[in-house]
Amino acid sequence: MLSFFLDHQYLIAIIVFFGSFACCYIVMPSVISVANYKNLMADSNHRSSHVQQTPTLGGISFFICIMMGLFFLHPMDPTGMSTHLMAAVTILFIVGLKDDLTILSARTKFLAQLLAIGFVLLEKGMIVENLQGFLGIYEIPLLVSVGGATFLIVAIINSYNLIDGIDGLAGGIGTLISLCFATVFFVVGIYFYAFVALISAGYLIGFLRFNLSSKRKIFMGDTGSLIAGFVLGVLAIRVLALDAGQIDSLHIQPGNLFVLVGSVLFLPFIDTIRVFSLRILKGNSPFRPDKNHIHHLLLQYGLSHVQSSSLLIALNLAYITAFYFLNMMLHPTAFFFLFALSGIIVLLVLAKYNMRLKEKSAAVVNALCQEEEPVKAVPPSTRNDIHVEPSLAPHYSHRKHPSKVVVMNLKKQA
Repeated sequence: MLSFFLDHQYLIAIIVFFGSFACCYIVMPSVISVANYKNLMADSNHRSSHVQQTPTLGGISFFICIMMGLFFLHPMDPTGMSTHLMAAVTILFIVGLKDDLTILSARTKFLAQLLAIGFVLLEKGMIVENLQGFLGIYEIPLLVSVGGATFLIVAIINSYNLIDGIDGLAGGIGTLISLCFATVFFVVGIYFYAFVALISAGYLIGFLRFNLSSKRKIFMGDTGSLIAGFVLGVLAIRVLALDAGQIDSLHIQPGNLFVLVGSVLFLPFIDTIRVFSLRILKGNSPFRPDKNHIHHLLLQYGLSHVQSSSLLIALNLAYITAFYFLNMMLHPTAFFFLFALSGIIVLLVLAKYNMRLKEKSAAVVNALCQEEEPVKAVPPSTRNDIHVEPSLAPHYSHRKHPSKVVVMNLKKQA
């Protein structure tokens, strides 16, 4: 079986990718039907970018797809990593599903992530023993390697969860990242991980078909973001664990391997850094939810979900392309600082546009208040009868000028 696998890897790649896509495409309608029947929906709130109840159990199809794919790949896995992945994904599926159906604390989800990561780090190929001269560092102790890998996978899981805020973004970015890692593994000849990356791309593309639908929409939920983010984190660590010979086949400088992973994961990382910085500067917890993500900023500028997602995916692709063309031209340390500087510039540009948007919004609100006719005075005996219906608040909470609604209701009752 292993010899057949080595001789027909491209045929198997096609089967794995389209099999994962077909599995998600077939399973998802059943998940949507059950969620609608049992009323397992996400309600709209002040942080939501949608106004209708929508099923949030798309991650169930991710779990089914990756478990079937790993079962199929198990005879072709020379390291036994498929078994470790199946155990880890099952843990995250249980925790994510419970969080989607009820609510779990951040501590519980964090402990589940650590347990899942522990399973995959049991595989020797997941240990990063050498930084290949990144920032002048070469061999590192085992404890530092395990701690660093754990931190990075947790960071990728949660940064991926943070970009899951509008239709098409998490699925599109996840597909781009998966295909990039699949390409890397095919070039260096590590086919098992290439197939895992193609499984990830397959079910994410299948999910996008429904996530972008107007009639049968579904969200991936915490179940989906945990599973998809975890798989991407595992793939990222395996790339960082490549040896010098494998890195040479990629035609990149060994010290630029970390920058390669950073460019592939650019958008999740830059968005997480941005929102965490804003929350801390405002004196809030970095884990307190808000609507300060990059995709929220684009929506406020009038872009649609598809337009915002397409723009951000294109930005991520631009960074990957820039890395490919520049990595051999600069010293690894200089290239890293150039990469970091470009990220800071993106953050500054976003901050500037965010300030302009707030100034524009404030000007519009002031203009509306000045244009409104003064409300007729109401005798004290009848003031208690003037109120705004509570049912109107959630309906208009996402509108640009809720103050106008309040003034209009006061006029009618006066």
